[in-house]
Amino acid sequence: MPDNPEEHALIAPYKQCLRDSWGVKKQLLDDLYIRFIRLAEWRVAEHGQAGVVSFITNRSYLTGISHPVMRQHLLNRFDHIYIDDLHGNQRAHRAGDGSVFTTDTNGGIRVGVAVGTFVKLSQSPDALAQVHYREYVGTGEAKRAELLENTKAYAPAFTPQRDHRYVLRPIQGEDAYWSWPTINDIFPAGFNGINTSKDEAVTDFSLSLISEKFSF
Repeated sequence: MPDNPEEHALIAPYKQCLRDSWGVKKQLLDDLYIRFIRLAEWRVAEHGQAGVVSFITNRSYLTGISHPVMRQHLLNRFDHIYIDDLHGNQRAHRAGDGSVFTTDTNGGIRVGVAVGTFVKLSQSPDALAQVHYREYVGTGEAKRAELLENTKAYAPAFTPQRDHRYVLRPIQGEDAYWSWPTINDIFPAGFNGINTSKDEAVTDFSLSLISEKFSF
């Protein structure tokens, strides 16, 4: 449970400075899969000399607004990160994008999933991890066939950047959104504007009636 002191302490590093550094006011970091990844990171990358972690999980941590500190942690603790992005978010209603778990008798799961494989070398370079990304699109059956063939190449390795919130995939159009100026940058001064609860004070059916209200 998120209010369990031991589990709260475990996941606390992923929540550190979220509001101050990233402007995240409401975080979504209490999912069980995030705790499993954090536990594996703690055991293999922080208290082990080398190792490999591989999980099939919800894919939200790849680009999620709540997850920049988590991604930065993983990039700092591991040397190579391999992402097999299987998409399949049924709530997104993208035509032709099926869950990899869909079968003739089972509708699959509703969240998108990814296979994340995290590698820590015995001689770790003092740098952020290299990310190797490939994605699978289409029906669940087509995705499973491609996975079994294992012939799909990874995109060229890259190192995620802070400017793009350390997203764990090659930058696409929607990711560049994070480098845009914020509303506060564009409009440094603000005010409440018209109070619509007082509409009867500033509106009427004729100019003469409005004039009488304001004694024009």
